[in-house]
Amino acid sequence: GFATRREFAGAADQAAQAGANALDEAHYRSTGERRLEPSRAEMLAEQNLAAQSLSGVTGVAIDASADQVTVELTANVDVGLLRIFGGGDHLVVHVRAVGQPREDTP
Repeated sequence: GFATRREFAGAADQAAQAGANALDEAHYRSTGERRLEPSRAEMLAEQNLAAQSLSGVTGVAIDASADQVTVELTANVDVGLLRIFGGGDHLVVHVRAVGQPREDTP
């Protein structure tokens, strides 16, 4: 369960960071301000998640603004041996990750 949760958290983080690469280049060139193109950020995050081929995902929410992209995943995880203690067949895992455009460092 915990290893699977860690896997999903890593996948969400990777997708959020991929979305954070959708810099609005025209705005950056004219103002020097880093902000995202929200629709492109969502598309990049979605493509990244699809490429990861995660199994067991029951819900995906991707939302982007000019400042950040948020990726949320919900999944059912088989609890395996925990069933002997009266647990159900699966555990619901929910993870959330946020990516933001990176600032240049000198």
